[in-house]
Amino acid sequence: MRDCEHPRMFGPLISIALTVEQHDTSEYYWVLLESFDGSPEYERLLEAAAGFATYLDALQAGYAVLKGLSEDLAVGPRDERRARFL
Repeated sequence: MRDCEHPRMFGPLISIALTVEQHDTSEYYWVLLESFDGSPEYERLLEAAAGFATYLDALQAGYAVLKGLSEDLAVGPRDERRARFL
């Protein structure tokens, strides 16, 4: 958590899932999926523009993108539009 900031000052945690798909070719693609308002259904948020040779390569690349969506990895990606202040 950031110093001097209370967790309630952040918006709600954005529910994002990382998966890897293998298309008809032998290449692997990372995909980030997002769920809205606690729904069990996910929609595509971002995906790799080019394929990777291995599942691990795609997974690591997708994880790097996922980490980049958060300013502070201690609290994760937040929806700042819905932040609640004390």
